[in-house]
Amino acid sequence: MNALTSQTFDIYVISLTTATERQRSAAKQLDKLGLEYQIKQFKRTNTIDIDEYNRKKRLRKYGYDLLPGEIGCFLSHRAVWKTVIDRNRPALILEDDFLINNQSISEHLNKILTKINQLKVVRFHAIFEKKVTSHGKITNLDLVTYSGNPSGATAYMVSPDAAKTLHNRTKEIIIPVDDFIDHEWRHGMVVYGLLPYPISTTELESEIGTRNKPQQNILMKLSTEVNKLPDSIRGKWFKIKKMFYVHQQN
Repeated sequence: MNALTSQTFDIYVISLTTATERQRSAAKQLDKLGLEYQIKQFKRTNTIDIDEYNRKKRLRKYGYDLLPGEIGCFLSHRAVWKTVIDRNRPALILEDDFLINNQSISEHLNKILTKINQLKVVRFHAIFEKKVTSHGKITNLDLVTYSGNPSGATAYMVSPDAAKTLHNRTKEIIIPVDDFIDHEWRHGMVVYGLLPYPISTTELESEIGTRNKPQQNILMKLSTEVNKLPDSIRGKWFKIKKMFYVHQQN
């Protein structure tokens, strides 16, 4: 495990204490590139009885619980955001199943670093393809914004101010962390991405767990949709504001 010393940004790898294979994979990749990093180990969360988890609101809006693994994953990202705040340095945050598929990653990181205080949050990976708008090149990659939710929290860079915002807006948890990052209206920041993504994921099995969504009758479905309506309105309003904000920034 390398100490964070000479780089002008930090790299944190989020991992479970038991995920030794994943940690070896992460260390091998980052060592090969000569990047300094810290593996942040967290104990597995086996319960939903967590202070930050607002179960009543979650059930009202979605009709089923978060998994313990989803809550634990969110709490680990939140802990890393606090570290970013305390160190007051930009950081690349990685989950331990990342796979670097662009050997110019150091060049991309250094270029993004010059703009991170303005951009705030930049994805280096996402799960789903979504419609994007390009805002020019970063080295040979496209800097984009999203019209949908690409999902995933495997690899992203944040400024200290962005980490503070993310941390402050998550004193209660009702959705997975990747959904929270996608829901720009929840934290008030535009999320950027680099395409094609310089980071993907390994084929290792997910540590989050799987869910079988419970069957809901029509009344239950109607109730959750009504309860989510204010969120939907806030999301649509933010999209309108986002068009003007991104235009001014670029």
